[in-house]
Amino acid sequence: MRKRFESDDAVSIKEVRNIFFSRPLKAEDKDRSPKPIKSEAQPDFHHELRPNAKLLFRYSALTFNTHAIRRDVVLCHEVEHYPDLIVHGPLSFTLLTTLLRHHLDKEASKKVIKHIKYGNTHPLFNEQTIKVCGRKKSEDEYELWEESEDGNVAVQYTATVEEISTHDL
Repeated sequence: MRKRFESDDAVSIKEVRNIFFSRPLKAEDKDRSPKPIKSEAQPDFHHELRPNAKLLFRYSALTFNTHAIRRDVVLCHEVEHYPDLIVHGPLSFTLLTTLLRHHLDKEASKKVIKHIKYGNTHPLFNEQTIKVCGRKKSEDEYELWEESEDGNVAVQYTATVEEISTHDL
């Protein structure tokens, strides 16, 4: 999927999404999920939150996402074989981007996010604490990730930033 947003005849945002879906999980396969990954990096900055059904519902409404795995616990248990409601991948993206933006603001940086690459590797669930983490890899690159309550990496994210001059504002 490709989207392009322009203003004043210049590209403001260009988005390219590659979305992959897996086959439905059978009850007998529920313990065969990908092996958990622990982060080897220590975050320079982080934030913890515990998503709840109200947050998932509101984010679904805001993004016009009607998928029942965000609101129907019975479906999650009996059909999808998940322990609870699933946190949106785009919500993870929003949390990671917000964390980086706040970090850049805190540094009184004139840097803006130029490029982002992210992927969801494991599901995150309702009422389980998520640790949103970030660290500076170089002057213009940041690595961010989300850890599930058990400390496994569920989302990986890298961002390239660039300095903007005051005449660009």
